[in-house]
Amino acid sequence: MWLIPVALRIAVAHIVAPWMIKVAATGIGREERFMLQFLSASLLALLGALMFGLSLSLAFLVIVAVGFINGFGAYCQWRAIELSLSKTSLFTWGDDLIAMLLAWYFLNEVQFLTTPTMVGVGLSFAAVVLFSYSDYRHKSEKEKGRHPLA
Repeated sequence: MWLIPVALRIAVAHIVAPWMIKVAATGIGREERFMLQFLSASLLALLGALMFGLSLSLAFLVIVAVGFINGFGAYCQWRAIELSLSKTSLFTWGDDLIAMLLAWYFLNEVQFLTTPTMVGVGLSFAAVVLFSYSDYRHKSEKEKGRHPLA
């Protein structure tokens, strides 16, 4: 019985994975490579679930749906970065803020907030504000024709 995982490991690591890497690295674009990666992961997860007798319950289907939404979100982020990295970076802090608020509300993670954690979050927000202000000043001085450090 112990030979089954060993044989699967050898087959996947030395036959399937190199073939998939070769196919993914040549001839297809970035979006197709990522789609192939997410599709492979979901198929392997489904195969594992069926092999170990996990049923397709409502909770499992919710997890699958969240996985598809996460994959679509990753695709949208790649497209946004491809369009404009600087504009995308302006708004990436928002998803972290949303995640923190959701964890606070739904998971009651406010109980884990300690003084050092709150100081760290405050310093992070202060750094964002200061860097944004510094960049704004640098750009406005550059537009006026003089450098702020001169």
